Amino acid sequence: MTFHDANGSRTMRIGILGTGAMSAALGGAWVRAGHEVMVGGRNAASAAATAARIGAVAHGGLVETARYGEAILLAVPADTAPRLAGELAADLAGRTVLDCTVPMRPSSDGGPVLSTAGGTDSAALRIAAAARPGPGPRRRRRPVTLPTG
Repeated sequence: MTFHDANGSRTMRIGILGTGAMSAALGGAWVRAGHEVMVGGRNAASAAATAARIGAVAHGGLVETARYGEAILLAVPADTAPRLAGELAADLAGRTVLDCTVPMRPSSDGGPVLSTAGGTDSAALRIAAAARPGPGPRRRRRPVTLPTG
């Protein structure tokens, strides 16, 4: 659903799955731009704290947050994202899913290493595949730009 505020500006309902730094950075920018943001996480206290910090209109669990917005930000570890998208596939169906995951993990020496094989293997493709069968989330090939101010 798209809404318009008192000034006629286009606003959106955006659900954010995750409670970390990217959730706070992007969610805070969207709140400042007038969008209605809900933060969801596995831990209710973390979701509440992130929502309060950024001024979100609501917080909750992952399922209710996935059902909240017309756009859903997936801001969880890349290795977790496909499983979560699969678990929430029915709730994400028909919504635009924004993926800000970074497919990296610590190596045995502590430095970063890609968790994908490159080429045709990508975190976004893993997420889209996990969210099927059914229509699943809409996968975007171009970046989505939401107004931030």
